[in-house]
Amino acid sequence: MSATGSGGDGGGAPTGGGPAPDRRSRESGAPAAGGPGAAGPVPTAEDTAYFHTIEDRFIGLRGSPLLLSPSDFRIAQRWHRKGVPLALVEAILPEVFARRAERGGARGKVLGLRFCAPAVEAAWEEMQELQAPGEREAAAPALDVRARLAALAAALPARLPGRAELAAAIVALDGPPEAVEAALARLDETALDAAERRLRAAGRAELERQAAASLAAVAGRLPAAEIEAARDRLLRRLLRKRIGLPVLSLFAPEAEAGQAAQELGGAGQIEAARARAAGVE
Repeated sequence: MSATGSGGDGGGAPTGGGPAPDRRSRESGAPAAGGPGAAGPVPTAEDTAYFHTIEDRFIGLRGSPLLLSPSDFRIAQRWHRKGVPLALVEAILPEVFARRAERGGARGKVLGLRFCAPAVEAAWEEMQELQAPGEREAAAPALDVRARLAALAAALPARLPGRAELAAAIVALDGPPEAVEAALARLDETALDAAERRLRAAGRAELERQAAASLAAVAGRLPAAEIEAARDRLLRRLLRKRIGLPVLSLFAPEAEAGQAAQELGGAGQIEAARARAAGVE
Protein backbone atom coordinates (compact mmCIF):
# COMPACT_ATOMS: atom_id res chain seq x y z
CA MET A 1 0.00 0.00 0.00
CA SER A 2 1.75 3.13 -1.18
CA ALA A 3 1.52 6.23 0.96
CA THR A 4 2.76 8.40 -1.87
CA GLY A 5 0.17 10.83 -3.18
CA SER A 6 -2.19 9.90 -0.39
CA GLY A 7 -3.21 13.53 0.08
CA GLY A 8 -3.64 15.34 3.34
CA ASP A 9 -0.92 17.10 5.21
CA GLY A 10 2.38 15.32 5.51
CA GLY A 11 4.41 15.04 8.68
CA GLY A 12 8.00 16.11 8.89
CA ALA A 13 10.86 13.70 8.29
CA PRO A 14 13.97 13.97 10.44
CA THR A 15 15.61 16.33 7.96
CA GLY A 16 12.50 17.81 6.39
CA GLY A 17 11.59 20.49 8.92
CA GLY A 18 8.14 20.92 7.35
CA PRO A 19 5.04 21.70 9.38
CA ALA A 20 3.42 18.95 11.34
CA PRO A 21 0.00 17.97 9.98
CA ASP A 22 -3.17 18.92 11.77
CA ARG A 23 -3.55 15.25 12.59
CA ARG A 24 -3.67 14.47 16.28
CA SER A 25 -4.24 18.22 16.87
CA ARG A 26 -7.03 17.18 19.21
CA GLU A 27 -4.35 15.57 21.34
CA SER A 28 -1.08 17.43 20.84
CA GLY A 29 0.06 20.29 23.03
CA ALA A 30 1.73 22.04 20.09
CA PRO A 31 0.71 25.67 19.61
CA ALA A 32 -1.49 26.10 16.56
CA ALA A 33 0.23 27.77 13.63
CA GLY A 34 -0.56 31.46 13.72
CA GLY A 35 -2.46 31.11 16.98
CA PRO A 36 -1.72 32.06 20.58
CA GLY A 37 1.69 30.86 21.72
CA ALA A 38 2.73 30.06 18.16
CA ALA A 39 6.12 31.82 18.41
CA GLY A 40 9.09 29.66 17.48
CA PRO A 41 9.74 27.04 14.78
CA VAL A 42 6.75 25.38 13.16
CA PRO A 43 6.33 21.98 14.90
CA THR A 44 7.14 18.84 12.94
CA ALA A 45 5.68 15.39 13.48
CA GLU A 46 8.98 14.37 15.06
CA ASP A 47 8.77 17.31 17.51
CA THR A 48 5.28 16.22 18.50
CA ALA A 49 6.18 12.56 19.05
CA TYR A 50 9.19 13.63 21.14
CA PHE A 51 6.94 15.91 23.23
CA HIS A 52 4.30 13.19 23.72
CA THR A 53 6.92 10.85 25.18
CA ILE A 54 8.16 13.49 27.62
CA GLU A 55 4.61 14.48 28.53
CA ASP A 56 3.65 10.89 29.33
CA ARG A 57 6.70 10.52 31.57
CA PHE A 58 6.05 13.87 33.26
CA ILE A 59 2.38 13.07 33.91
CA GLY A 60 3.32 9.70 35.41
CA LEU A 61 5.76 11.36 37.81
CA ARG A 62 3.38 14.15 38.77
CA GLY A 63 0.54 11.71 39.39
CA SER A 64 -2.01 13.87 37.59
CA PRO A 65 -3.27 13.46 34.01
CA LEU A 66 -3.31 17.23 33.43
CA LEU A 67 -1.57 17.93 30.14
CA LEU A 68 1.44 20.13 29.61
CA SER A 69 1.08 23.55 28.01
CA PRO A 70 2.20 25.10 24.70
CA SER A 71 5.10 26.75 26.55
CA ASP A 72 6.18 23.28 27.72
CA PHE A 73 5.94 22.10 24.11
CA ARG A 74 8.37 24.83 23.07
CA ILE A 75 10.85 23.74 25.74
CA ALA A 76 10.66 20.13 24.52
CA GLN A 77 10.92 21.31 20.92
CA ARG A 78 14.10 23.22 21.80
CA TRP A 79 15.57 20.09 23.37
CA HIS A 80 14.63 18.05 20.34
CA ARG A 81 16.17 20.54 17.89
CA LYS A 82 19.37 20.52 19.96
CA GLY A 83 19.50 16.72 19.76
CA VAL A 84 18.89 15.99 23.45
CA PRO A 85 18.16 12.22 23.61
CA LEU A 86 14.79 11.17 24.98
CA ALA A 87 16.51 8.65 27.24
CA LEU A 88 18.49 11.44 28.88
CA VAL A 89 15.34 13.51 29.52
CA GLU A 90 13.52 10.46 30.90
CA ALA A 91 16.47 9.75 33.21
CA ILE A 92 16.68 13.32 34.55
CA LEU A 93 12.97 14.00 35.18
CA PRO A 94 12.62 11.57 38.14
CA GLU A 95 15.67 13.12 39.77
CA VAL A 96 14.17 16.62 39.52
CA PHE A 97 10.90 15.39 41.02
CA ALA A 98 12.74 13.60 43.83
CA ARG A 99 14.86 16.64 44.73
CA ARG A 100 11.91 19.01 44.75
CA ALA A 101 9.78 16.57 46.76
CA GLU A 102 12.38 16.78 49.52
CA ARG A 103 11.56 20.48 49.90
CA GLY A 104 7.87 19.80 50.55
CA GLY A 105 4.96 22.20 50.24
CA ALA A 106 4.46 24.50 47.27
CA ARG A 107 8.20 24.74 46.65
CA GLY A 108 8.27 21.01 46.05
CA LYS A 109 5.79 21.07 43.18
CA VAL A 110 6.95 20.58 39.61
CA LEU A 111 4.40 22.47 37.54
CA GLY A 112 5.98 22.26 34.11
CA LEU A 113 9.08 21.52 32.08
CA ARG A 114 10.61 24.89 32.98
CA PHE A 115 11.29 23.43 36.43
CA CYS A 116 13.23 20.58 34.79
CA ALA A 117 14.99 22.51 32.02
CA PRO A 118 18.15 23.54 33.95
CA ALA A 119 18.91 19.98 35.04
CA VAL A 120 18.17 18.48 31.62
CA GLU A 121 20.28 21.04 29.79
CA ALA A 122 23.16 20.72 32.26
CA ALA A 123 23.15 16.94 31.79
CA TRP A 124 23.10 17.37 28.01
CA GLU A 125 26.12 19.68 28.16
CA GLU A 126 27.95 17.13 30.29
CA MET A 127 27.04 14.35 27.88
CA GLN A 128 28.38 16.36 24.94
CA GLU A 129 31.66 16.95 26.78
CA LEU A 130 32.03 13.20 27.23
CA GLN A 131 31.72 12.62 23.48
CA ALA A 132 34.63 12.86 21.11
CA PRO A 133 34.38 15.74 18.57
CA GLY A 134 33.87 13.27 15.72
CA GLU A 135 30.94 11.67 17.53
CA ARG A 136 29.26 15.05 18.03
CA GLU A 137 29.53 15.88 14.34
CA ALA A 138 28.46 12.46 13.06
CA ALA A 139 25.40 12.46 10.86
CA ALA A 140 22.18 11.14 12.28
CA PRO A 141 21.44 7.55 11.28
CA ALA A 142 19.20 7.09 8.26
CA LEU A 143 15.52 6.64 8.92
CA ASP A 144 14.65 2.94 8.60
CA VAL A 145 10.99 3.25 7.63
CA ARG A 146 10.40 -0.50 7.22
CA ALA A 147 11.83 -1.34 10.65
CA ARG A 148 9.86 1.43 12.33
CA LEU A 149 6.60 0.36 10.72
CA ALA A 150 7.19 -3.24 11.80
CA ALA A 151 7.91 -2.09 15.37
CA LEU A 152 4.71 -0.02 15.45
CA ALA A 153 2.63 -2.95 14.22
CA ALA A 154 4.18 -5.25 16.83
CA ALA A 155 3.44 -2.69 19.58
CA LEU A 156 -0.34 -2.77 18.99
CA PRO A 157 -2.11 -4.25 22.03
CA ALA A 158 -3.15 -7.86 21.55
CA ARG A 159 -6.77 -7.20 22.55
CA LEU A 160 -7.27 -4.14 20.34
CA PRO A 161 -10.34 -4.77 18.14
CA GLY A 162 -9.26 -4.91 14.51
CA ARG A 163 -5.62 -5.33 15.51
CA ALA A 164 -4.74 -7.67 12.63
CA GLU A 165 -6.21 -5.34 10.02
CA LEU A 166 -4.53 -2.27 11.52
CA ALA A 167 -1.16 -4.02 11.78
CA ALA A 168 -1.41 -5.14 8.16
CA ALA A 169 -2.27 -1.62 7.04
CA ILE A 170 0.75 -0.23 8.94
CA VAL A 171 3.34 -2.61 7.51
CA ALA A 172 1.91 -2.22 4.00
CA LEU A 173 2.67 1.52 3.91
CA ASP A 174 5.33 2.57 1.43
CA GLY A 175 6.82 5.75 0.06
CA PRO A 176 8.90 8.66 1.34
CA PRO A 177 8.85 9.30 5.12
CA GLU A 178 6.63 12.39 4.82
CA ALA A 179 3.93 10.44 2.96
CA VAL A 180 4.19 7.45 5.30
CA GLU A 181 3.88 9.74 8.33
CA ALA A 182 0.75 11.37 6.87
CA ALA A 183 -0.78 7.94 6.20
CA LEU A 184 0.05 6.80 9.74
CA ALA A 185 -1.67 9.91 11.07
CA ARG A 186 -4.86 8.98 9.27
CA LEU A 187 -4.69 5.40 10.57
CA ASP A 188 -4.11 6.77 14.08
CA GLU A 189 -7.10 9.10 13.90
CA THR A 190 -9.30 6.36 12.45
CA ALA A 191 -8.31 3.91 15.21
CA LEU A 192 -9.12 6.45 17.94
CA ASP A 193 -12.42 7.38 16.30
CA ALA A 194 -13.39 3.69 16.16
CA ALA A 195 -12.46 3.23 19.83
CA GLU A 196 -14.54 6.26 20.74
CA ARG A 197 -17.57 4.82 18.93
CA ARG A 198 -17.13 1.52 20.78
CA LEU A 199 -17.15 3.19 24.18
CA ARG A 200 -20.13 2.29 26.31
CA ALA A 201 -21.89 4.95 28.34
CA ALA A 202 -20.08 3.96 31.52
CA GLY A 203 -16.67 4.13 29.87
CA ARG A 204 -17.42 7.48 28.30
CA ALA A 205 -18.63 8.85 31.62
CA GLU A 206 -15.44 7.67 33.34
CA LEU A 207 -13.24 9.46 30.81
CA GLU A 208 -15.33 12.62 31.22
CA ARG A 209 -14.98 12.36 35.01
CA GLN A 210 -11.20 11.99 34.82
CA ALA A 211 -10.88 14.92 32.45
CA ALA A 212 -13.12 17.16 34.57
CA ALA A 213 -11.17 16.33 37.73
CA SER A 214 -7.87 17.20 36.05
CA LEU A 215 -9.12 20.46 34.58
CA ALA A 216 -10.79 21.64 37.79
CA ALA A 217 -7.39 22.61 39.20
CA VAL A 218 -6.75 25.15 36.42
CA ALA A 219 -10.31 26.23 35.61
CA GLY A 220 -9.82 29.63 37.22
CA ARG A 221 -6.47 30.35 35.57
CA LEU A 222 -7.21 29.71 31.89
CA PRO A 223 -9.71 31.27 29.44
CA ALA A 224 -12.78 29.20 28.68
CA ALA A 225 -11.62 28.51 25.10
CA GLU A 226 -8.31 27.09 26.34
CA ILE A 227 -10.10 24.95 28.92
CA GLU A 228 -12.33 23.47 26.22
CA ALA A 229 -9.36 22.80 23.92
CA ALA A 230 -7.48 21.18 26.80
CA ARG A 231 -10.53 19.07 27.60
CA ASP A 232 -10.69 17.70 24.06
CA ARG A 233 -6.96 16.91 24.08
CA LEU A 234 -7.16 15.27 27.47
CA LEU A 235 -10.14 13.10 26.53
CA ARG A 236 -8.29 11.94 23.44
CA ARG A 237 -5.18 11.02 25.40
CA LEU A 238 -7.19 9.30 28.13
CA LEU A 239 -8.90 7.23 25.42
CA ARG A 240 -5.53 6.31 23.90
CA LYS A 241 -4.27 5.21 27.30
CA ARG A 242 -7.44 3.22 27.95
CA ILE A 243 -7.04 1.12 24.80
CA GLY A 244 -3.23 1.02 24.95
CA LEU A 245 -2.77 2.43 21.45
CA PRO A 246 0.73 3.79 20.79
CA VAL A 247 0.95 7.01 18.80
CA LEU A 248 1.15 5.83 15.20
CA SER A 249 4.14 7.83 14.06
CA LEU A 250 7.55 7.01 12.62
CA PHE A 251 8.94 9.03 15.51
CA ALA A 252 7.02 7.36 18.34
CA PRO A 253 9.21 5.67 21.00
CA GLU A 254 8.01 2.24 19.90
CA ALA A 255 9.09 2.96 16.33
CA GLU A 256 12.45 4.41 17.32
CA ALA A 257 13.41 1.57 19.65
CA GLY A 258 15.54 -0.24 17.09
CA GLN A 259 17.70 2.82 16.46
CA ALA A 260 17.82 4.16 20.02
CA ALA A 261 21.19 2.68 20.98
CA GLN A 262 22.89 4.14 17.91
CA GLU A 263 21.36 7.60 18.44
CA LEU A 264 22.17 7.77 22.16
CA GLY A 265 25.79 6.74 21.89
CA GLY A 266 25.54 4.29 24.77
CA ALA A 267 23.85 4.24 28.16
CA GLY A 268 27.18 4.77 29.91
CA GLN A 269 27.38 8.35 28.67
CA ILE A 270 23.91 9.09 30.01
CA GLU A 271 24.78 7.70 33.42
CA ALA A 272 27.97 9.75 33.52
CA ALA A 273 26.14 12.90 32.48
CA ARG A 274 23.52 12.36 35.16
CA ALA A 275 26.19 11.95 37.82
CA ARG A 276 28.10 15.07 36.82
CA ALA A 277 24.95 17.18 36.54
CA ALA A 278 23.56 16.04 39.92
CA GLY A 279 22.28 18.89 42.00
CA VAL A 280 21.66 21.25 39.07
CA GLU A 281 18.14 22.71 38.83
